[in-house]
Amino acid sequence: MKNQILPFYTTDVGTDDVDESIIYNFLPFHQLILCVSGSGLCQSEYGVETHVRAGDILYTYTGTISAFCVEHAPLRLKKIAFDGSAIPGLLSYFGFGRSQFLPDNAEDSIALFHKIYEQFPSSQDPDEGALNLYRLLVRLGCDFRTASSRPDAGSAVVAHVRQYAEQNIHLPELPVEPLCRSLGIDDSELDQILLRHTKKNLRELILEIRMERIKNYLIMYPSYDLHFISELCGLDASNDETLRDCFTDYYGMTPAQYRRLFWKVI
Repeated sequence: MKNQILPFYTTDVGTDDVDESIIYNFLPFHQLILCVSGSGLCQSEYGVETHVRAGDILYTYTGTISAFCVEHAPLRLKKIAFDGSAIPGLLSYFGFGRSQFLPDNAEDSIALFHKIYEQFPSSQDPDEGALNLYRLLVRLGCDFRTASSRPDAGSAVVAHVRQYAEQNIHLPELPVEPLCRSLGIDDSELDQILLRHTKKNLRELILEIRMERIKNYLIMYPSYDLHFISELCGLDASNDETLRDCFTDYYGMTPAQYRRLFWKVI
C-alpha cells in the first residue's frame, strides 16, 4: 500500500531568464509544489490561480501548471508528483480540492518536503519514501484543517478586508492583489471566505462599505455636495448622476430623500 503513493517524479522549475515557466504533464497528477524562492502566480489549465511566496506549499491535481514571476527575483518551484488513487479517503478527509493552498507551513513540513525530493529517485528504500510522503500529506492536511476550522480565522479575514476597503475607499478600483498577498490567499479563496461569513463576495462587500460611507457623509456633513462625496468615496466625481443612481439602486431612495428623511426623524 505504501509503495502506491511513491513519488512518480520530481521537478525543479525556475524563471531565471523568463517571466513564465510551464510545468507540463501528459496526464493529470496529484502534486505538491513548494515555492523555494521569489513570489509569483501558479495557474492550472482549469483556471485556478494561486499566489505563492517562498515557503508556501500548494497541492494540486492537474496536468499543466503555469508559473508567472511577479517580482524581479526569480520564482523557483520544486514539485513532487504522486499517485493519489491509493489514498482518496485521505485527500477527501482533509478537504483538498482540485487546487488548494496550504497555509502556515512549519519548518518541519518544508524540511520533510526537501527530504522526499532529494531521496527520489535514488532512494534505496522505496517504502521509506512512500511513508515520508504519507507523513507529509497528513501533516499538511492537519495544518490545513486546523486553519480552516479555526473559529476566528474567517472573522479575522473579514475584519482585515473591511479595514483595507475603508482605508482605500476613495479609489475607484481597489487593488485586490495586495490584499490577497497580505492574507496569503488568492481571490477565489477570499470570495469563498467572505461568502461563508458575510453572504457577499469581495465586490459586493466593497459596494456595501462604499454605500455605508456615502450614507454617513450625507448625514454627518449636510454641507457636502454630491460631487465632493463622490471624490471621497471613489465614484465618478465628474457626474453627480453616478452617485445618485448608485445610491438609489442600493437604498431605494435618492441621496436628497435620505437626507430629508433622516433630519425629519431627528
